[in-house]
Order: sequence, then structure tokens, then C-alpha cells
Amino acid sequence: MFHTVPYSEQRTIVTDGSLSYDLAPIRSRECWKSAFPEGDVDWDDGWRKLWQAAQELYGTGTDYHPGRVGVEIEAYFPRDMGGAGIAVNCLYENEDVWESKALERYEAVCRSEQPIAGCIGILAAPGDELARPVLTLLVSGPRGGVDAAETIRLALADVGLNAGVAFRAIKSREVGVVKVPFLPELYLLTGHNSFGINWKLWDKLASLDSESEWSSVLLLWCDAVIAGAERVREDAPLMVDHIYFDFMRTVPLGVHPKTGKEYLSCGSLRELMRRKPSKFLFER
Repeated sequence: MFHTVPYSEQRTIVTDGSLSYDLAPIRSRECWKSAFPEGDVDWDDGWRKLWQAAQELYGTGTDYHPGRVGVEIEAYFPRDMGGAGIAVNCLYENEDVWESKALERYEAVCRSEQPIAGCIGILAAPGDELARPVLTLLVSGPRGGVDAAETIRLALADVGLNAGVAFRAIKSREVGVVKVPFLPELYLLTGHNSFGINWKLWDKLASLDSESEWSSVLLLWCDAVIAGAERVREDAPLMVDHIYFDFMRTVPLGVHPKTGKEYLSCGSLRELMRRKPSKFLFER
């Protein structure tokens, strides 16, 4: 008897040798085989196994550097609801300064515009229990990093990864960096059924059992993102130079989709980084 996921937009039974799952169609089959070799799905921590399997099979590096505080800052604006955002990366040697500096950078990114949502995250080790998954693509093209990143963003949207994608340019704007963090707070605000998931229905079920449904939807999200990223890299091999399957402690920014309050009203960034990810939506 397999766990069912009724908030998935499509459900089917997929059998591949000893593997059989009742959930959204499996897209990243090689990763599933590697993550669950015995065929039994770990619905509590399986997403982490799947994500690490993707890093081992397809990953070409990581943004995580032990001993340094890597901060990711992303802002999403109304004109890009569910679409592109602006990403910034900062590396700090001193842990004591990242909090104030990150907020300063976020304000600088926003300037005079009011974002619909955003997030500030600290890159984390794979075993960090408070982390969420984040995909990174390093891309390039003849017209520069920004143009390449925008092209890849549109390609990701074509394969269903059409919400919460942010990008920036590095190395004199020659290289583009595309970021896809797990950010259901944004998906619920925009109302997009992205990643093959009905987020409004998931929200209703997760309100009853937040921990279980949080882990389950993470597994589906990871599967969709892994397959989508691989599809894009296969279609544009000369543009996608590197792919990272990293982990990040994430604090959502902006207005809570249920309470209408700002996330930062519940504490400082440092305090919020210590909370379980599901608490941002279900245990405020």
C-alpha cells in the first residue's frame, strides 16, 4: 500500500522493475533507483535522499563552502508573479555580520519597488535538518550571462518549473546564475500550480498534518526539479555549464499568505533560521 498524494495534479502507478509508486509520474527515474534501491519510499526524509542522489549523478559542484557564510537573497516582484526574481549572493567570513548585511542587500535589490515576496537563505550542509533544497544552474551564451539566464528561465518554465525562479549575472556579467529554491510561501501567494502540484489543495491537507505533507510535497518538488533541470541541460548543453543540488536554510520575506503579517515580525533573521521550515506556514 503506497502513500497517496492527492494534491498532485496527475497521479499514476509507475512500475520499473522492483519500483512501484502511487504518486505523480516519476520523472527522474535514475535518481529514484539510487535513492530507494529496495523500492520502499522514505516519506519522512526521502526528499533529501533523492536530492543527494541527483547531486551524485548529475551535480558538477556546490555553492556551499564550510567555514564561510554563503547568503542567498532573492526578491520577486508583481510583474513577475510566479516568474523571474532577482538573486544576490554574498560570502561572509564573519558570522556576526551576515544578518544586517543581508537585509541591507535585500533593500538595495528592491530599491523603490515593493516585492510580492522574497527570501534570505544561508547555504547549508546536506545533513542540516532545517534546510530546504535549492537548485543552481550556471549558464552562459554569446549575448552574456543575463540573456543566457533569461533563456534558461523560460526553458524551465516550459517544463513546469515556472515559479520562484531567480537569476543574476557574475564574472563581469559573462555567466548567469539561475536559482530555484523550494518556496511554497510564494507559490501560495501567486496561485500557480507549478511543479505539477496543486498548492492550494496541498495547503489544506498540510494544515492538518504539516510535517507529513511537507515532507511528501518536497519529494514531488525535488523529482520535478531534477527532471526539469536535466531536460533543460540536455536541450541546451552549450548553455548550461554547471548544476548544483544544494541545501539552504531559508527565511521567506514579505506578507504571510494566511495571516497577512510579515515574516520578520516573528523574530530576527538569526532566530528564524533556527525554526523548522514548515513552521513558517503552519505553526506561526
